[in-house]
Amino acid sequence: EKLMELARQFVEGFSFGPMLFYVWGHAYEFDGDDNWDVIEKLAEYMAGHADTVWFATNGEIIDYVNAYRRLEYSVDGSMIFNPSAVDVTIRTAWETGVLTAGACTAIAPTPL
Repeated sequence: EKLMELARQFVEGFSFGPMLFYVWGHAYEFDGDDNWDVIEKLAEYMAGHADTVWFATNGEIIDYVNAYRRLEYSVDGSMIFNPSAVDVTIRTAWETGVLTAGACTAIAPTPL
């Protein structure tokens, strides 16, 4: 099943950039295609990774993407200011951290 393969790559893979695994559909489609088992397997698998996967609504995703795009970096890259009202998670070469809404955060230098 391609869906489960993509889900495993998303959960188990590694990326320095932001990632989004977007699942969209309607209940009547699962009824019509008689494939509720597919979405149930996916939900069970993803629920097993709730500590590392954020389950969000469309509105929450838009707010987060906008906050991510608004981040402001110092010239030397050692500080990041998050002017939004949404906390943003980032990953550098050495660490994963949260950039608190409305705050300036120091980060370890990342080599280019």
